[in-house]
Amino acid sequence: PAPLRCGEPRERAAERPHAQTGAMPRARARAARLVTLASLVAAGEGLRLAFASCNLQMKPQPMWGRIQERGADRLVLLGDTIYADKRPGEASRPADVEWLREQWALQARNENFTALVDAIGGWDNVLAVYDDHDMGANDADMTYPHVREAQAAFCEFFHASGERCERPDGVYGSWDVAGDGGVLRVVLLDVRTSRTPYTRSGEGDFLGEAQWRWLEDELGREGADAVLIGSPISVLPDDRFISEFWGRFPAARARLLTLVSSSPRPVAVISGDIHYAELSEVRCGKRVLRELASSGLTHAWLAGKATGRLLYRFFQGFGYQAAYRPRRHEHHFGHLNFGEVEVDWRAGVMVGRILDSGGAGVMEEGLAPLTAP
Repeated sequence: PAPLRCGEPRERAAERPHAQTGAMPRARARAARLVTLASLVAAGEGLRLAFASCNLQMKPQPMWGRIQERGADRLVLLGDTIYADKRPGEASRPADVEWLREQWALQARNENFTALVDAIGGWDNVLAVYDDHDMGANDADMTYPHVREAQAAFCEFFHASGERCERPDGVYGSWDVAGDGGVLRVVLLDVRTSRTPYTRSGEGDFLGEAQWRWLEDELGREGADAVLIGSPISVLPDDRFISEFWGRFPAARARLLTLVSSSPRPVAVISGDIHYAELSEVRCGKRVLRELASSGLTHAWLAGKATGRLLYRFFQGFGYQAAYRPRRHEHHFGHLNFGEVEVDWRAGVMVGRILDSGGAGVMEEGLAPLTAP
């Protein structure tokens, strides 16, 4: 067969010899992987980041407590921390500035959330970017009339300051997080402030040239041993049809994958937005790039209305939107969830996991091999 181009899905498990012969049943294979990964990352000795997205400020929010119980070193929020376009009993509509600020204030009064911020060591340890709903409109882009006010409200809520709150092209940022033996650079992308409107031709961009130049610098800049890219929307899968994803602008997705594949450091991706959890991967040359999505702190496909539950089970049962999963029927989870990334430099492993509403692990996989510094 012809070699895969950068960004195409790897062969699926159903096409591999052990799956065809049934040499290792799925449940036993998964259990074996969990034991192996657990032995690599020693409890309490690695760097642990919790990450999450999609939190409706008007709903009860017990998941913040589950995250707190895990004792993460940092909290990464990948957007939709509030839904400013939502009003009780109304269809989604763009938020005005007053309503936007009121919804951030409502979230700031949530005791579970503020307790987590305190437990994690304060706002300096909360790394955040916004997506469409917390910017103020569904599928928000550069045409949203309150972009600057949304940026100011975001920075006020997260106690952020400096360049990312002053520049006109977005709240993207990076943080170097030191662990036991290495430094992880967390790079969060703003896919809203400079995003051009969608077109039938697929021509457009998510980042804008200034953010592209910044991203190239961050991937190449010295001082980190590995990079974790956070995108509010899915990067690797381009087989979506009811959500936003980087494949809506194919040239922008290809540009991002080219940048990532040329990085001199190990790179993994985390994302949100889709209201379920999922692991995806692509091959770019000799490099395998993996993305772990976690979405659904207060709402998810299997935690909502019957229509949504039926649609999710139908699509997943037939393997739709599953071409980029290493194991199509295994690497997704449709209930409430949050994610973790754990790094152990001595063991040379970056592990991603998904946890359910009770704090139990439901998915755990290696995201990238690490080279000890």
